[in-house]
Amino acid sequence: MGYRRRRRVTGWLCNSLIVAALLLTYIPFVWLITTSLKQPVDAFAIPPVWVFLPTLENYGALLAKDFLTSYCNSLIIGLLTTSASLALGVPAAYALVRANFRGRAFMGTWILLVRLVPGVAFVIPMYIQFRNLGLTDTYLGLTIAYLTITLPFVVWMMTGYFQGVPQELEEAAVIDGCSRLGALVRVVLPVSTPGLATAALFSLVMSWNQYFYPLILGGRSTVTAPVAISNFLTFEGPSWGRLAAGGVLIVAPVLVFTLLSQNAMVRGLMRGAMK
Repeated sequence: MGYRRRRRVTGWLCNSLIVAALLLTYIPFVWLITTSLKQPVDAFAIPPVWVFLPTLENYGALLAKDFLTSYCNSLIIGLLTTSASLALGVPAAYALVRANFRGRAFMGTWILLVRLVPGVAFVIPMYIQFRNLGLTDTYLGLTIAYLTITLPFVVWMMTGYFQGVPQELEEAAVIDGCSRLGALVRVVLPVSTPGLATAALFSLVMSWNQYFYPLILGGRSTVTAPVAISNFLTFEGPSWGRLAAGGVLIVAPVLVFTLLSQNAMVRGLMRGAMK
């Protein structure tokens, strides 16, 4: 009886800790949503106002300031970056796993080291080169800049995932007449769908949330959503309601994509990166 009671107490404590952790995680989101629905007077109130009349004025102000254009810029650059990361990273990861060439271990380590370097180390030389090549304030320039963040991650992620794919599957495909490329496309990639979904989702999230690169390398034609909402920080003071509304609109698509692909993402992380 004592053992069962200890198990119940332990289970209750674990569940309580999980609920407390979830509440701490959700508090910033609740604060963000409620602030986006407040009048300026309520948003600046100290102590915070919890009972107020909701309004959509902050969202209307965002749309009036061409926020949708910045939103579309973020979406276009994010999709371009994700597509380029998969197109370049997946073959590179496959070559690191299956090909036998000199310097393979060094190249894999180098890609991982590039992933760990902060973006501020790249931005100055990239700005000088992009300005000389006319790539500043362009979708192509920002896509190339974002690849320094997303491409090493995709290679690292898919390398771990391809290592878990049995090589016998490819050998059987080659015996049936497939080339090495055909085996990759017809056999390896279909069984690697969870890993591809995970790599694509993380690439999209990393490019979608990027602020530093578009601030330095972008311009009026390529203003992204994270850069656009910073315009509400003025000398007169921050407009908390509009900042919160912009934050809600930026978080929303990432949250939806994560919820829709969470099963594939978990499988990809378990079989790929955790390996």
